[in-house]
Amino acid sequence: MYGGYQIYKEFNLNKEVVEKSENFIKNNQLIKNNVGEIKSIALPINKKNLSGNDYSITFLVKGEKKYADVIVNSYYQDRNLKNIDNLKIISFEINENYNYVE
Repeated sequence: MYGGYQIYKEFNLNKEVVEKSENFIKNNQLIKNNVGEIKSIALPINKKNLSGNDYSITFLVKGEKKYADVIVNSYYQDRNLKNIDNLKIISFEINENYNYVE
């Protein structure tokens, strides 16, 4: 299993991008309505740095009702990779191919 630093390094992901995406998931009411209260978010299970500035990251989200893959798509608005405030989350998708949590 990869350590957190190795994941970011290997897939060229900025730690702040992952953290901002996780915070988006934790605070999104549509995701909460779908999976239930969020119990945990796994390290990214699929990461794509699409063009150096655009990201598509899949997280495994464990909710009180069920598990789901949540794909978060984002990009830097001004291409300034040093300023996380310029990262804009543009869309997300919920994949429900998991059974309910017991």
